[in-house]
Amino acid sequence: MINDIEWGDAPTWIGAIGASLAAWAAFWTLNSQRRQIAAQQAFIEEQSDVLALQRAALIQDAEDRRTAQARMVRVQARMRGYTWRVCVVNNSDQPISEVNARFGEGYPTAEALVTGTANEREIRMGVPVAFLGPGRTAFLDSPSLSEATLEASPPTVTFVGVDGTTWETDQHNHVRPASAP
Repeated sequence: MINDIEWGDAPTWIGAIGASLAAWAAFWTLNSQRRQIAAQQAFIEEQSDVLALQRAALIQDAEDRRTAQARMVRVQARMRGYTWRVCVVNNSDQPISEVNARFGEGYPTAEALVTGTANEREIRMGVPVAFLGPGRTAFLDSPSLSEATLEASPPTVTFVGVDGTTWETDQHNHVRPASAP
C-alpha cells in the first residue's frame, strides 16, 4: 500500500491538506471573532443605556440640589390698608441675596424691614435686601395704592440663591428660575 503511493505527489497532498486545515482554522477564527464582536456590541449597547439612565439621574439630582434652597424660601402676602406686606422667610441653611418684590407690573418695593429671631426688632433695610441670612425674615411693603390697584397687583418676589441663580416666587410659593428682564 505504501509502495503504491506516487511519492512525487505526496508533497502536493500534504500541502493541500495543510491549506485545507489553514482555511478551516481561518474560517473558524473569523466566525469566533464575529460572535465576539456581536457580543461586545450588545454589551456596549447595554452599557450606553445604563449610562444614559445614570446621566439622567445625575442631572435630576443636580437640579434637585440647585432648587432645594429656593424651595425652602417661603412667601406670605397680605393687604394692610392700602399696601401689600410681603413676608419672605429664609428657611434654608444658606443665605439668599437681592431679595425684592414687585407689585403687579410696575410698582416696586417701597420699604424693607428685616428681623431674625422673635426677640429681635425689625431693622430698616435698603431695597433690594442685599443679604437675608438663614432663619431670617424680610418684610417688603408696596407703595400706597388704591384698593382696585392693590387687587390687580399681586406681589412677585425675586431673590438670588447661594448658587447664583435668580429665583422668582409668588404669594402661593410657586418657585421658578426668574425670566430674563
